[in-house]
Amino acid sequence: MRLITIAASMILVFGHAAAEPSVWLVDDGVKVKRGQTELALESGAGNPVWEPGGPLRLLALRDEVVAFQVVVEADDDALADVTVEVSALTGPDGARLANDPDAAGPGGFVGRRIERFVEHFFDIRRPSQSPWGGSLGWRPGSGPAAGAYTGWVPDALIPVEWAPAWAAYPMQVPPRQNRIVWVDIWVPPDQVAGHYRGAVVVAAGGQQLAEVPIELQVGAPVMPPRPAATMLFYNNGQTARRMGDGAVAATERHLWQLLHRHRVTPMHDADDVAETRRRLPALNGTVYTRAQGYEGPAAGLGDDVVSMGTYGRYGAPDDGDLRTVEAIADLLAEEGLLGEIDAFVYVVDELCGHAWGQQWVDTFARSNNANLDEVRIGWTCSDAVAGQPVSLVIKWAGFYDPAEQVPGKEVWIYNGIQPFTGTFFTDAEAASMVSLGWIQAAHAIPRWFQWQSNFWIDGNAGGWGAYDPFAQPETFHNQHGESANGDGVLVYPGRQLQYPAHSLDFDAVLPSIRLKLWRRGIQDAGYMQLARAVDRAGADAITDALLPGVLRGAVDFQPPTWPLGPEPWVEARRALFEIAAGEEPPPPPPPPPPPPEIPTAEVHRAGGEMVVDGDLRDFRDVPEIQVAAGAAIARFQLLWSAAGLHIGVRVTDEDLRAPGRGRDGPLWRSDGVEIMLDVAEDRTAQPNDNDRHLMLTVAGDVYDASGAGDVANAALDLSVVSRVVHDGSIDGGGPDVGYVIEALVPWPGLGMEPGAGVSVGADLALNDATGAGLASGDWAGLERFAQPDRWNRLELVPEPLGGEGEGEGEGEGEGEGEGEGEGEGEGQVGA
Repeated sequence: MRLITIAASMILVFGHAAAEPSVWLVDDGVKVKRGQTELALESGAGNPVWEPGGPLRLLALRDEVVAFQVVVEADDDALADVTVEVSALTGPDGARLANDPDAAGPGGFVGRRIERFVEHFFDIRRPSQSPWGGSLGWRPGSGPAAGAYTGWVPDALIPVEWAPAWAAYPMQVPPRQNRIVWVDIWVPPDQVAGHYRGAVVVAAGGQQLAEVPIELQVGAPVMPPRPAATMLFYNNGQTARRMGDGAVAATERHLWQLLHRHRVTPMHDADDVAETRRRLPALNGTVYTRAQGYEGPAAGLGDDVVSMGTYGRYGAPDDGDLRTVEAIADLLAEEGLLGEIDAFVYVVDELCGHAWGQQWVDTFARSNNANLDEVRIGWTCSDAVAGQPVSLVIKWAGFYDPAEQVPGKEVWIYNGIQPFTGTFFTDAEAASMVSLGWIQAAHAIPRWFQWQSNFWIDGNAGGWGAYDPFAQPETFHNQHGESANGDGVLVYPGRQLQYPAHSLDFDAVLPSIRLKLWRRGIQDAGYMQLARAVDRAGADAITDALLPGVLRGAVDFQPPTWPLGPEPWVEARRALFEIAAGEEPPPPPPPPPPPPEIPTAEVHRAGGEMVVDGDLRDFRDVPEIQVAAGAAIARFQLLWSAAGLHIGVRVTDEDLRAPGRGRDGPLWRSDGVEIMLDVAEDRTAQPNDNDRHLMLTVAGDVYDASGAGDVANAALDLSVVSRVVHDGSIDGGGPDVGYVIEALVPWPGLGMEPGAGVSVGADLALNDATGAGLASGDWAGLERFAQPDRWNRLELVPEPLGGEGEGEGEGEGEGEGEGEGEGEGEGQVGA
């Protein structure tokens, strides 16, 4: 049975795929939009864990969760009933990584070492924004590129066992789209170290599409139980209003265990002794044991933070409030937790200088309870720490300075904003949230606080009220006109009373991709901690190279300094792994070979007046560039003049077909040619606005655009003048011989000025439509044409070639066709 394991098994034209579906894999360091079927990662470029024809290569420490994504793309035909299976991984002496036969269901964790999730997409119609520029998640000039994360972006992750019709599993993949399965593999702390092997098997309708080997290297060190201290608020009131009062207890317990599995600490919000006592199983770690239905990272480790009067609920303190805080401190002391956890009174939120701060300090001073010595008084305020009365200052990420240390005070960080830190927003690169753990470890930030996780009702001033988070990506609005995608939502409701169409009817929460990205960065902080214990200077050098300027070292209004793609993060993690695991680093790679010389064709200036009439005698002395596709052969000839670039093509083809029709239509399906030009010759890996794409078919149809794929602008009119003459009948009839295309592409449409020595990146392609499908070929010898960095070159030469071009030579087959169809008139535009 044929296996499709690489995207290169498809025949790709500029911006279009044909002939085969594809399967490719990537790690957890990238978000793939629903319509992105042309990413360079698919060819292995910049993909740190997989390349076509090779295995998926992963590494992990013991008690770590390693993740990857399986992307399934459809071509012109939809794929139905697509499944992604992950086999058991077998290692030294038969050691296995696999789910137990009696593993818990998707709402539980016992025995579930391998988990699969369907990635749910929603339509981000506009980026997070603020009337003052930028957004609450990034300063102006520091956010993602325009359009990078609008459109259909994934975030909610639904266990395949729970997948509903609107995020189905088995998956249904429409034409020219992808669907993605996210895979988590937890390596238990007692797992035998060594190399493990397994496979990912993808099928559609019961027929195997791909089998990709997995190679997992498990290091001997155990991931530290809490590499970075966090604090994530959640609101049981939001849960009750969204899921019902009866769902709160089970949902909260599931949320605790889910967050623990991601090494994120829930903020235990307790205003009295009874509420504190109710949370003791999470604080002492008993809820994170197998006996209580939990298996996963940091088993038995209790949560280490209690907030009293969160967001200022106590108000101005009185004697009753003091007795309440004393009683909570006494309970924590009785349980042996006081001093082991961060307990604090959350006086007020974002109101620097409020009177309650000093009032709580004075109130504590009246107490004779020694246990209050272990309870801090804190608030969120970004003013200078030294001038604040409280002992715990939580500063907004945009103002956090690790050098600002004041005796007797501790400083935490909250939320995130680029370029100082990553952001928690949905419409940003995956690396943005991964950076949080690295920044926290590199700069010894005691704790990172995120203000909300289940903000399913946008009820603040200026908010939009209740909304369906599976359909509405904008989660936060305020009275200032600011809006944010994903802010305050890191988990999704398993039950929705108000929105039953998007309810899974489970008293549980679903993780987001962003929660898993935060976990990725936190685990990377564990790598850093272990590597520093072996070689601090070496570990810090790796981190400094990855994050050259963050926090107060960042440059405002500039993009973040961390890399946006996944490859540098994996390389840095592997370098830390090698230090921590005591493995010999691989020898330095040999110096790269000199770049190959780019094949270049000279384009001479025309010797006389050129008329676009389908008669190629003007090109009679011009060398040919020959391109074959299937049984067809195209012979391209090029000249230039003050008017523009002149193109003449003779195509031999014994079966003329044109199923793709219409101005800017799907012309790559028809017999025709493509001309791709990188007019700035910036040779980017993916097409951009400096690239031009022209298709001309046997039927006389024209497609012209700048860019391709997500950045294609087919509204661009190159003002092409063309003429087609064919010898035979299109789509049936008598014997066919071929066709001739002549075209003029004016310089203004190309956005360039002609002149001696001017060069452009270029590729020339031929499409041959047959009864058996489409065959394509190109000058640069690519399987995927949309790679400007791999195109050849055209260079303009000022001297005419072969005289004045006025001769009477017959030419080979010019003017012999019937002249059927469009483009009869001389110089007709769009013919």
